[in-house]
Amino acid sequence: MGDNGMNTVLTLDDLAARSIDLTVEYTPIEFLLEYRDKPFMARGDLQGIKGKAKAGKSHLLAIYASVLLGASFEGFRALVSNAKVLYIDTEQNRLNTQNLGRKIKRLAGIPIDQKHPHLIIYNLRKDSPHNRLQLIKMAIEAHQPHLVIIDGLRDVIYDFNNVEESGTIVTELMRLSEMYNCAICSVMHTGKTTNGEMRGHAGAELLNKCESVVNVTKVGQGLDAYFKVEQTESRNAPIDSFTFRLNAEGIPTAVEAPNPITTEEKKQHEIISNLDLVLKPGTGMSYNMLVNTYAEATVCSIRTAKRHIASALQYGKLLKDQDNNYNRRVYVQSN
Repeated sequence: MGDNGMNTVLTLDDLAARSIDLTVEYTPIEFLLEYRDKPFMARGDLQGIKGKAKAGKSHLLAIYASVLLGASFEGFRALVSNAKVLYIDTEQNRLNTQNLGRKIKRLAGIPIDQKHPHLIIYNLRKDSPHNRLQLIKMAIEAHQPHLVIIDGLRDVIYDFNNVEESGTIVTELMRLSEMYNCAICSVMHTGKTTNGEMRGHAGAELLNKCESVVNVTKVGQGLDAYFKVEQTESRNAPIDSFTFRLNAEGIPTAVEAPNPITTEEKKQHEIISNLDLVLKPGTGMSYNMLVNTYAEATVCSIRTAKRHIASALQYGKLLKDQDNNYNRRVYVQSN
């Protein structure tokens, strides 16, 4: 199953084989995918996907796998033909893994009842962390895929806070990715108190060694919910953020998410709401009375009230007349 490099006696020839010759042209990095004309998912390197539980990480992996197998997904394009995908699930039960595989097939337009030689899926939930790593190595060596998905890496490690074990596992994945010229994409959960970082020393080690890491977050609830994908680390040109949601059948579909409200827009909405408490459209009052009334109604200082009134004037929500009264504008909608 291959030498993992531990306790190996090295020679000067081994050192020479690792020297970098600055006079020759090395083979350019080969990427498997691109998004909006920007390549990503480098072969021979590690990739990371992070996010909280149920944040949409497996759905994103289904998108990646299906595009490599021929799916058309807005903004995405496969950069290699006849790509082979090895999907290794360490978390879910066998039925859920099967459903995920069928989701990939539906996205790629592959008949559900037919085996596809370029989509290989294993479920290692029942195995120990040590055996999982051995089986992953066996699968990579046997199938030699373009993309390896490990969902999730946490289950390949006994103690993800153990520095030595975490380093050993990540180093072994680096060795396999280079030896078999494949991209190995690992999934790690982020903790509730880790400021969006992958959990434990294993997460930190993976972060340091990955060519690219993306973060997946779920935004909203119910029918309005969608998933946002942002690249947080990259050693090459970064790709743009993108969003997707699940349709009624649970299949990922591209979607343009609404732009988040800006700080200035939020401030403007707050001032308008406050004005509604003291000055209705079409009415007015003197400046001093407006300041005092605004401060009392919103429980703010006189200084803050004056600043908000000045902003409302700037926004065009108030008009100052010749008698120095401040009037609330009335907007008339034309037919």
